[in-house]
Amino acid sequence: MSPDLSFTVVSNDATLTRRAARSVTMFISSAPIPHVQITTVKRKIPLSATLRLTADASSASMSPTLPRGLLYNWTYFGEGNRANGSTSLVVPASMIGSGLILFTVEVKDPYYGVKASTSIEMEIVRPPTINSLVVWPNNGTALTTTFSARCSAVSFHIPLHYAYKYRLYGATKDTQLTSHLLSNVLLTTLPVGNFTIVVEVMDSLGGVSSESSENIESNPVATAVVNSESTEDSIDYQCNSTKSVILQLRTIVDSSNAVAEVRSMSGLNVRM
Repeated sequence: MSPDLSFTVVSNDATLTRRAARSVTMFISSAPIPHVQITTVKRKIPLSATLRLTADASSASMSPTLPRGLLYNWTYFGEGNRANGSTSLVVPASMIGSGLILFTVEVKDPYYGVKASTSIEMEIVRPPTINSLVVWPNNGTALTTTFSARCSAVSFHIPLHYAYKYRLYGATKDTQLTSHLLSNVLLTTLPVGNFTIVVEVMDSLGGVSSESSENIESNPVATAVVNSESTEDSIDYQCNSTKSVILQLRTIVDSSNAVAEVRSMSGLNVRM
């Protein structure tokens, strides 16, 4: 741009007017602006994930400002200063909410004072919805009864995978029963204790929902209670029975011996 400028001098009382003309060439150009773009691994993430966006920026042309000297400002939903001065925006997706969300980063080169901005649209997806978790029976015998669990869940992002655990009453950690499998049914035995069955449902994006069952009782194996008096009576009875048998055997043996002796004497009388 090269404008022509004219100057006019007028006296205070307007009685004297002098004019002079002068041409001046002025070059006006817009200041160079920095370049910026947003990079991310995925454009669609589950609500349970962590959102990670990175601004890849370079300084304005002929600017002495190094890239690390640029100023960054992230916005979404009209919320400003979410990560002022940082090249990255890292925030739990659950703090933002589900839906199509527009994220904008503004980069300023402090040398020229100029700014550049760019935006990216991200989709944050709700995890699977668990409709029911049914466990049957609700009590049984430890390591003997087969407990079954069935989970019903829905999601737009299939296939769904199911992982089952059990949690002992009062415990702080779960015990894994199965990894994430396509089957929504569990068949298992349990050790002694009071438990809840826990299911985790994961969609194709990695979004996870969990649900716990009502209390399940797994009782120890029943054992017979033996009374000491009845045991002694049983032993005495067995001993008496044994003695009776022995006496009967002795009677039989004595009778056999007597018969044999009589026969022997009869044989001697005949010979004489």
